[in-house]
Amino acid sequence: GRAHDDEAVDWERLDFTAEDVAPTADWIKIAAQPGGGGGGGRSTATSLSGLLQQQATVAQQHGTSAGGGTTAPESTLKYTWTQTDDEVEIKFQVGAHVQAKKHVQIKFQPARLKVVVDGEVLADSATGGRIVVDESTFTLQDAGDGRELCITLTKQSEQTVWPQAISTG
Repeated sequence: GRAHDDEAVDWERLDFTAEDVAPTADWIKIAAQPGGGGGGGRSTATSLSGLLQQQATVAQQHGTSAGGGTTAPESTLKYTWTQTDDEVEIKFQVGAHVQAKKHVQIKFQPARLKVVVDGEVLADSATGGRIVVDESTFTLQDAGDGRELCITLTKQSEQTVWPQAISTG
């Protein structure tokens, strides 16, 4: 079995398959990369949730998803994303003038996300997994010369690794 470290005191025993630990498993390939949580990169993760978030970030930087697929080039969708055991966070850079009530429209659906800022559709795509609509939210904060739109999607199934935040096709 394997243990899931949610950084709480109690541990939960989980079963795994032979495919989960095969040398060809996607998470092993990512963990072995510099910065992928395998101990040979910029930093190492101290928990499973930290490792998952680190893998998603490294995968995005390398043009792959945490599941081994490809993501759209940053120039196409212009977002960054990370994930933990229970949430996916997507960040878009927007103009300094953007105000939440006046300029931002977000539609959360169980398996889809639509993001419109100043009338421009930034995303209208399937999500990497199902979400809890009523627990998903967004914030707008100052970031350098502009603002950052941060969308938090609550995963319907905790402890699942999404291959991508939103679909690219």
